[in-house]
Amino acid sequence: MDEFTTYKPILSAIKREYEMMLSQNREKIRKLEPLKQVLITTTEQCQLKLDELKSKDKPGTSLFTYYRCRVEDSISHQICQVSLTFVLQGC
Repeated sequence: MDEFTTYKPILSAIKREYEMMLSQNREKIRKLEPLKQVLITTTEQCQLKLDELKSKDKPGTSLFTYYRCRVEDSISHQICQVSLTFVLQGC
C-alpha cells in the first residue's frame, strides 16, 4: 500500500471496512454457536426417541407412525422457537 501513495487513503478505508465486516461476521458466528449446539442436541434426542419407538413398534401397527409424526412436529416447533429467539436478539 505504501507504494501507491495516491491511492493510499482509499485503500486504507477499504481495508478498515473489510476488517470491520470480518469482525462483525465473527461476532455473529460466535453468537450463533449456541444455536448450533441446541439444534444438534435436539436432533440427537429426537433421533433417540424415534429409535426407541421404532424398536417398540410391532410390524403392522401404526403406533410408530403416529409417534414419529408427533416427534417430528415437536422438533420443528423447537427449531422454530430457538431460531426466533436468536432472530429477536438481533443475530
